[in-house]
Amino acid sequence: EWRAAWRRASHRVPSAAEPPPGGLPELRSAIAAHLRDTRGLVLDRHEIVVTTGCETALQLAIPEGRPVVGIEDPALPRLRAALTGHTGHVVPVPVSSTGPQVPAGVDALVLTPDRNEPLGYRLPTEHRRALAAWAADRGTYLIEPAFDGLFNASLNPCPSLLALGDPDTTIMLGSFRELLTPGMRLAYLVVPRHLADGVRARACAVPETCQRAAADLLASGAVTRRVDRLSAIFARRRTMVRQALAGVRRDTRVIGTETGTTATLLLPRALPAPALAEQLRARGVRVATLAAFHHPAGRAGNGVVFGFGHLEEPALRRALRIMVRTLST
Repeated sequence: EWRAAWRRASHRVPSAAEPPPGGLPELRSAIAAHLRDTRGLVLDRHEIVVTTGCETALQLAIPEGRPVVGIEDPALPRLRAALTGHTGHVVPVPVSSTGPQVPAGVDALVLTPDRNEPLGYRLPTEHRRALAAWAADRGTYLIEPAFDGLFNASLNPCPSLLALGDPDTTIMLGSFRELLTPGMRLAYLVVPRHLADGVRARACAVPETCQRAAADLLASGAVTRRVDRLSAIFARRRTMVRQALAGVRRDTRVIGTETGTTATLLLPRALPAPALAEQLRARGVRVATLAAFHHPAGRAGNGVVFGFGHLEEPALRRALRIMVRTLST
């Protein structure tokens, strides 16, 4: 399906002009249909803008000027890095199983309610409603990176912040890096209609052939079928991680294994994460410390984060055996 989509896209004669600002109509329509089918979103007061990469999309979503932007803490380092130098001030917003703790004076809030990376917390519906009402009362922009890599078909869907929030100040951004490949460098924003022209004017154009291939993959149902296949594969791998690490030590805890393709192992103070990460690296297993996901001004937890989506099951078993032996010594 992947090769067929690119073959069909390449058979089209490219336009002599630059792609239209904000993306080809066929791709924007395909993304709108994807969001309707997977998230129940009807975009009657928003428009879709296509651009290059999730980091670029996040920068475009930030209100112009020098706003104070809150970003969940911990968060993906590449998202926090995208804000550096692009806004007035970035402040950490601690997250937990009870929701974000938003400080006063924030002009925009970047939050992934479906899955915090790397802790795996999923914001309950009642907390999403409360957050949307809080932001609407204050005129705070809510920026929701749409996380499509849950890979758990058994989850009950929760409404997105885009569906619950003020249509004039709620923005969603997404990409297909988890579902397809980061190499496509294709992302999109769902922005309020009154902001669409300004965002389109600043967006970076994506090559036309790439846009046509993505539209084909979405319209043909290939993306949906891929999600179904990956969900079954990653469910088995998450079970492997839980079973291997759950009982190794009583003073450790594995979290984030209900969704996604990463897990976090929380450690006791007596076992510093950098030391464990170095031991594992020396034995051929690469992990990140939880501190790498925290804002420099945030309160870093003690733990290691490891991804397994790229590993075949035999390689994952070997890595888990090494982790168990290292933790047991």
